[in-house]
Amino acid sequence: MESLPWSAWFAADYPNRAAKPRHSGVTVVADDGIPLSITRDILQNYAAFIDYWKFDQGTAIVLSPNQLQTKVALCKEYDVKAYPSGMLFELALLRQEADEYLQALKDAGIGILEITSRLHPWTVAERHQALRGALEKGFEVHTESYISLIEGASVQMDPLIREDLMQGAQYVHLYFDAADGASWDDNWACSRRIETVIEVSEHLYPLSTRLSWPLARPMDVSSYRHRSSQTLMASLNLHSVPALSLAAVEAARRGLWQSVGKGRFEESFYCRSDALADVSRGDVPSSSARPKLWFPGSGQPHTAR
Repeated sequence: MESLPWSAWFAADYPNRAAKPRHSGVTVVADDGIPLSITRDILQNYAAFIDYWKFDQGTAIVLSPNQLQTKVALCKEYDVKAYPSGMLFELALLRQEADEYLQALKDAGIGILEITSRLHPWTVAERHQALRGALEKGFEVHTESYISLIEGASVQMDPLIREDLMQGAQYVHLYFDAADGASWDDNWACSRRIETVIEVSEHLYPLSTRLSWPLARPMDVSSYRHRSSQTLMASLNLHSVPALSLAAVEAARRGLWQSVGKGRFEESFYCRSDALADVSRGDVPSSSARPKLWFPGSGQPHTAR
């Protein structure tokens, strides 16, 4: 029997990710000051998993022009769209230099504008005027908004979410409002997060494919895999993804971090083929049902266990 490396050996058991350019399962990496050499390594190894590269928290103004231009060029080389935090656009507005800022983005080869509401006191009309103006100049526009989680209450959703999408925003990056006092590590928060994703997505369907959900810490993966289906995890758009956690996030998208309970993988990952036994009944898959596994470094194929 032909031997396979483990990436191919497991491939039949988890869903394939849509190839770029994709419209669901989008990943936005947060660059909070990653050195240029590490940026190059991450893109070289994980570019297939990355759709957008965001210079987060205003870090774009700390980089030298050469560093910034090199990072943008690297992203282009690996088919990843780079853009700076919306905070810079807000600062440009406060300085009455919005047009100059948009031209600077174009000169740098950046075609995405993020519109945020952290520094500039927007009115709804001003926000949408800026959004439409950027679209007319050929920019892809992303905005951000907040979802409030209050125990025992329905989701409090900013009405601007739908308005931004109707006005032409490509994505609205959502954040959970931490002011509610919930700890993101407790079971209620994990459950409430995924319930919120489903509730908001159903409310905004079919526009929900243009929502993006936060994953700011590696442990936040648990918030989305908790009580969620594998299909949902694969299709969620995620932003604020730590660059060094990309492999773990991709594993979660494929169901490898789906519930691991009672000392075994759940059926959602392990039973994808008629040739496999039903793990949910406690059966052990027969080694004869699979190709042999070639284990790196062994020099010999190993029979799957």
